[in-house]
Amino acid sequence: MNLPQPRFRLGLCWADDSVSAALLDPDDEVLAATGTTAPAPDSSWHTVVAGLTGALLEQPGARGIVPGDVDRVLVSASAVAGFAGWPDGIWPPGIGGVAVLRLGAATTAVPPLGAWPPPLRDRIAVDTACVAGGSMLDGEEFEPLDRAAVSAFADRIAGRAAAVAVTGVFAAVRPGHELEAAALLHRRLGDAMPVVTSHEFGGLGLLDRENATVLQAALIHRARAQGSALQAALADAGFGDAEVFVGCHDGTVAALDHAVTHPLPLHGGVNAATAAGAGRLAGVPDALVLLSDVDGRQRAVCTLADGMPRLDIGPTLIAGIPTQLRVPALVSTANTTLDEALDRAKPGPDDLPVLLAGAGATALAARLPARIPGVSTVRRPPHAEAAAAVGVACAAVRGRAYRIVAARRPDADGVREEARAAARTAAVLAGADPGGVRVTAVRETPLPYLSEPAMTLNVVAEGPPRPGLREPSPRRVVASRARR
Repeated sequence: MNLPQPRFRLGLCWADDSVSAALLDPDDEVLAATGTTAPAPDSSWHTVVAGLTGALLEQPGARGIVPGDVDRVLVSASAVAGFAGWPDGIWPPGIGGVAVLRLGAATTAVPPLGAWPPPLRDRIAVDTACVAGGSMLDGEEFEPLDRAAVSAFADRIAGRAAAVAVTGVFAAVRPGHELEAAALLHRRLGDAMPVVTSHEFGGLGLLDRENATVLQAALIHRARAQGSALQAALADAGFGDAEVFVGCHDGTVAALDHAVTHPLPLHGGVNAATAAGAGRLAGVPDALVLLSDVDGRQRAVCTLADGMPRLDIGPTLIAGIPTQLRVPALVSTANTTLDEALDRAKPGPDDLPVLLAGAGATALAARLPARIPGVSTVRRPPHAEAAAAVGVACAAVRGRAYRIVAARRPDADGVREEARAAARTAAVLAGADPGGVRVTAVRETPLPYLSEPAMTLNVVAEGPPRPGLREPSPRRVVASRARR
């Protein structure tokens, strides 16, 4: 009798001051976990992967498991690992060469990158242009796309640009002009030229969406290099046939091939994975997660709601530039007392449990007082030091779609169904298993100040990460049955 063979997931985290790993079975049970201080900042993925996986597979809980039994590797990496930008205005070397194209000739009151500091703008952008195109709020064409101007811009930047960022007015509602412009650019510059379009970020605001698109285009080559290094390190360690995913800002993951062409959403992924992992390990969906440094000091509080980190509502600064990216809302403990930080992080008056997570969770637990006002309990979940590795290993893949729906539009239901289908497609493109994708949230928000009633439609779809290709080792089945 051939029983179904179990497939395992490997979670890895490379944070600023620590690295960790966790091995999970198909039921999300943590079989083994490990963590240690981070290597030198100039260390390679090969060093991190080899050290973590070697230590992990030697643990008793991983007895009998070989790398070929792992079909998904999920990684959470901070800026030190090279995937995301720096939030403090420090921009890594070797970044730039972006040509910036805006579709919307009526928007030149604030030209492309007009609000950027000149030194950063000059470092990132090789050329900018604003041509006719774009949509209106309801998705109708505002003006025809100036195809000749797009082609002329492509000829102008040939040989100078390393990537192109394309932003159209209300492209999140109707991305047709962005897609057509991207096709024209590829025709002139070649398919190898990265062309980043803003509609994949969603949101209606032009400038913040344009900022994010340009920053993402600037990061693509660095992210691709890091992605190749990660994949090579995993292959050398025996995980070459596993599907690889990277943690995102909202506690979800994206397939590596998608993530390296969409690197900006990886910013904040470690904090999101740590908070989600702490809740998963404690079995608590609503809590305050106290994040710790490797030396056992508290650094910030993150609110956990429904098992996911609460996200910031304001713009996120990447290299000092505002974007629409929503990262976990952290309350720093650096300049306030712990009581005040916890109180500020609470979503309401009810007491919540505090979960300790991060590389210094054990040392932090020994320092905390026996009772903290406004807190029901203080817990250090098992494997708290590897919470980020657990969180990213349990994460889903997410896709979104935005639309504007006029209340009196006769085909409003059709627009809603189109948005649901688009969200499901976005999740699959980001790496979700097509058979498991479901719409998980639909939010309709009225738009004020319009002559005709309308609302924004935000649809979210999620699914499990798609599995890898190779069948697990037959000898693993014996060990699995013995343990169970």
